[in-house]
Amino acid sequence: MGDGKACLFVESSPFTTSGLFGSGATIKPATNPPSAPSGVTAVAGQLRITVSWSPSAGATSYNLYRSSSPSGEGGSPYLTGVTSPFIDTGLIEGVTWYYTVTAVNGTGESSQSSEVSATTTDAYFRLRGQAIGAR
Repeated sequence: MGDGKACLFVESSPFTTSGLFGSGATIKPATNPPSAPSGVTAVAGQLRITVSWSPSAGATSYNLYRSSSPSGEGGSPYLTGVTSPFIDTGLIEGVTWYYTVTAVNGTGESSQSSEVSATTTDAYFRLRGQAIGAR
């Protein structure tokens, strides 16, 4: 290759080189996308829902999918780069929201997690017939 540029060819399985990167350097092929997050929960609150999940090995970020109908999350994330727990605020009272989460790394995105749902509560609680404002 007389242009002074180095080329490296990588096989589909891990191998060890010697000399090129130093003795015993290991080159590994790209990994797979992470597994879908597990342990996903949705807990309703006052005009908000908190979505939490367990981390997926190898994930560098997470995407959140949301819908107001069951299995309606679709293929485009509602938000990207979210962390657990995520608090979805400014929601309408009495609406059930459905969520799935995906794990992302440099190779790609996992499949969507199991769907969870929660129904928002209003900003006031009723106690003995009197409205008590949320503070």
